[in-house]
Amino acid sequence: FSYPSLLARRIIPRAIREGKRVILANHGTFFEYFGNRKNPIFKVLKTLGEKIIIKPLSRYAGRITVHTQTSFQTTVYESMGIGQDSIVELPQNNVDFSEYKAGKPGGKFTVVFLGRIAKSKGVDLLAEVIHQNPEFRFRIIGNGPLLKKLMKLTHDTSAEIYGYTSDSEKKRILEESDLMIVPSLFDSLSIASIEGLASGLPLLVSETAEGPKYILGKNGIFGRILERDARSFSEQIRLYQSYRKKDPVAYYKDKLKRREIALSIFDVRKIEEALYKSFTSAVSPAEPKEEKLETPDFAYVRD
Repeated sequence: FSYPSLLARRIIPRAIREGKRVILANHGTFFEYFGNRKNPIFKVLKTLGEKIIIKPLSRYAGRITVHTQTSFQTTVYESMGIGQDSIVELPQNNVDFSEYKAGKPGGKFTVVFLGRIAKSKGVDLLAEVIHQNPEFRFRIIGNGPLLKKLMKLTHDTSAEIYGYTSDSEKKRILEESDLMIVPSLFDSLSIASIEGLASGLPLLVSETAEGPKYILGKNGIFGRILERDARSFSEQIRLYQSYRKKDPVAYYKDKLKRREIALSIFDVRKIEEALYKSFTSAVSPAEPKEEKLETPDFAYVRD
């Protein structure tokens, strides 16, 4: 199952009774959506969802494997009674770092946004940041229900809104950029952030977005976690621009180092290998339990 739902809650016990092994993945959940909304009713819905969907599954410890994307998601399952030996934490993504490049700094300082143009991705905040920083170049890649609204909000700015682009065009824009902004209200992982790191870009992410926060928690060079307001983002953009202006060579070396570190953690080949080994173990109970899984240092696997 790709995410916890009422349907999964009903079918998983039946599958286990039939002798099947079950993997419950966590690719987009109500945890992040409800957990970071201001209205208290969403907090209540999050608690109810966890107790109704997840808590009853804890009785099947040892016969169910839960794949989480972040430590935030892991904590939720642990708090609901899912045992440590049933959790595999790996940030699954499809980013092949060999297809991305870190471009050398030059020209006007460029800030890029990559993602779905929707409320959850922080479109309103993005528009505020653009208005507060007319001296910088903003390039927006993505499509979604609020694309027309964003175009209207930024019609009197120099922001370049591309909408949907080809994969090669997207990678070219990332290579030519200096910084990525991730103003999401919530985000389960943020593959766009990993794509930014593949191009060596420092990330500015919202403190309410658990996925991007998890990514930045891996290494301080990846960027900054900020209060979710335009002023905080604007201040950091100016600091990075000042750094690039003062020492472009050092800025470029940081991009290369950032990309190198991210490659060792998030590249799709490493992730797929770790997932394959973890899931093979989950569905092959005959395999000796004492055998350690050979997973990368970053993988949080409880065996």
